[in-house]
Amino acid sequence: MQNTIRYFSVALIAAGLVAIAGAATPIYVNGATGVDTNDGVAPGTAVQTVAKGITLVDAGGEVIVAAGAYTEQVTLTKKVALKGANFGISPNMGVRVAESIFTGNAPNVAFAAGSTDSSIDGFKFTGATNDSVDGAIKGSANGIVMKNNIIDAHSGHGVYAAGVQNWTIENNKISNITGTSRSALYLITIQNSLIKNNVINTTVYAGIILDSAQTVTVEGNTIANVAQPGVQVANSAGPVTVTKNTITNANISNGVDKAGISIYANSPLVDVTLNTISASKGAFSVRSSGAGAVASTVHVNNNNFLGNTEPQVKNRAPGGGTLDATNNYWGSASGPSAADLAEANVTLTPFLASTAAVAEWLLY
Repeated sequence: MQNTIRYFSVALIAAGLVAIAGAATPIYVNGATGVDTNDGVAPGTAVQTVAKGITLVDAGGEVIVAAGAYTEQVTLTKKVALKGANFGISPNMGVRVAESIFTGNAPNVAFAAGSTDSSIDGFKFTGATNDSVDGAIKGSANGIVMKNNIIDAHSGHGVYAAGVQNWTIENNKISNITGTSRSALYLITIQNSLIKNNVINTTVYAGIILDSAQTVTVEGNTIANVAQPGVQVANSAGPVTVTKNTITNANISNGVDKAGISIYANSPLVDVTLNTISASKGAFSVRSSGAGAVASTVHVNNNNFLGNTEPQVKNRAPGGGTLDATNNYWGSASGPSAADLAEANVTLTPFLASTAAVAEWLLY
């Protein structure tokens, strides 16, 4: 008899008819059909606003948001998984359905203290008119996972985070960032984090800015049409790895000490490898910002520099030092141009006579 009951219970759980102990009940949100006095525990009793869904869900639970427009600013203070209509569908490679859209002034979603290990996946953010440093998504909590979101036509930063660890920002699409000096990703004092396979196109300022970063990897991103560097590393304790990115038409403003990828002189542990940088105002630079000499632990190797203005690699570190920029491909089997070779405090040879091989490179 005991075995019969046990097998019957297992069958019910497998069929989804018995709740597993400890699992939080999902809360459903539908802006068109929901009512905030509902309990939200089923699509037919959905609440109307994301804010109400966050209020109702237990810590560790999911808020599932139907397609539609939500003019809201919500703050998370507990662990929540926010799931839009395009949960799990990349905006860069997948086929999207109707979007769950956040509109209105930034920040639309803020991950505050207490929301450690939360996530946001499958949303679109658009139409903010306030030129806000906060970003469409703002974070001060650790362990945030941000995947498969679109941020478009936004006046503030796309994403702004400060003093955070263990973030994953992956497979997002960020475009048309229009606010004054605003970038797609502006991340301050970020540690132990991954920024991977995002597509960034057209910003008033930079693509990705890392300020005071430590143990961060920037990998496989596609960045184009940015007024400032595609990737900039400043005031970093390192290590920071910038690898397998494709950067085109960066540093449009032609900053004299800037390029497609730029670092401050006081960022001593930076590895730049297997990137392709093209049609930009310079490929790589050590900026005059940040005291001291460029460190011997900064390496710029096995990259492809294609048709950038010359010199393609610049060292403007105020304290001097020699930049290791060996074993790169310069767009020609004959190697760096005379203008590149004339650049002071940069080691360019040996060089590659053909393009650097990039294994498992995800291109868009």
